[in-house]
Amino acid sequence: GSTLLRLGRADDAIPDLSFMIEKGGDKVLPADYGNRAIALTEVGRQSEAAADFAKVETLASARIAADGGKDASDFINRAFARALTGNPDGAFADASQALSISPNDGAAFHARALAYAGKKDTANALADFAKAISLGRKGFILRQRGDLYLAAGLPELAIADYQAQLNLAPGNALATAGLEKAKQAMAAKLLATAGAPQGGNPPAASGSQQAL
Repeated sequence: GSTLLRLGRADDAIPDLSFMIEKGGDKVLPADYGNRAIALTEVGRQSEAAADFAKVETLASARIAADGGKDASDFINRAFARALTGNPDGAFADASQALSISPNDGAAFHARALAYAGKKDTANALADFAKAISLGRKGFILRQRGDLYLAAGLPELAIADYQAQLNLAPGNALATAGLEKAKQAMAAKLLATAGAPQGGNPPAASGSQQAL
């Protein structure tokens, strides 16, 4: 299930991850719930994903309390859960703690990028996305960075990331929707640029207003 998710095959990953969660007993880890939550998010089943992210928070917190916070993965899993459920400050704290334990962990940079994005800190989010990608981080990171580019008014960069994500995960619904929004934003941006006055001269008056 984890491998299928890394390959961008969220639909195929869900049954295997569910089997593990249902049958794994005490071998089930926060990451199993986290992976299924991410897969559910990618296929549009957000309410189910929220329940799994809540389970990640509970299990990871218990593990951190039990071992004194020695395992970076527990902080990373909780950081993703918090970042993707509207708690960017908590996610940032967890991702930063993970990086203090494991300074070159691509997943920790990825989680912190999502936290920065949630805090509307675009520059630091982009820096962490780039670092995570340089460390080999895969999954749906390109689509997530595309979302950030789109929100920052950079549709041309968003288009490139969404298309790259779709090359890796054909048919991904969120990347497909994002690509369409980015293309619309790019068209509007080009139209606004084309309609701007050139050379500082005001446009000639006419009897009717021109649609923008």
